[in-house]
Amino acid sequence: MARDMKDRIDKLVDIFVNYAAGVGADAGWHGPHRLGMILDFHGDVPPPNGNDRSDVQAINEIRYLRRAHADFNLACMLLGRLAKQKEKYVTALIARRYLQHVYKRPFNDGEIAEELGERLPVYRHNRKKAYQVLSDALNFIDEY
Repeated sequence: MARDMKDRIDKLVDIFVNYAAGVGADAGWHGPHRLGMILDFHGDVPPPNGNDRSDVQAINEIRYLRRAHADFNLACMLLGRLAKQKEKYVTALIARRYLQHVYKRPFNDGEIAEELGERLPVYRHNRKKAYQVLSDALNFIDEY
């Protein structure tokens, strides 16, 4: 497989993981809540002022949402089609990026295989097959 095709697939995986597990996925959990208000006001919470707190909360949470990358739909479509063929291929393909995103450190193939509960050759085979299937799909798309 050509290096530029692998890089293209990696970029689509990055787009998918960054959006699916990014800040927008946390929207709804950043604003003030009852316990936080009790701590902020040292147990003396002010009475309601007539505003619906859930509306205020929803408006505040909009800042945590963002638009998806222009290629996010392409990434979802390709990974979804791949999952229908072999879900283990998708898992092998996105595992490295997902683990790096969550744990904020690099992972080697052995660590990824262990996290997935697979032997190292099985993980590498599944990842290789995922690249092949997605490469074929992107080549087909590029032709049209």
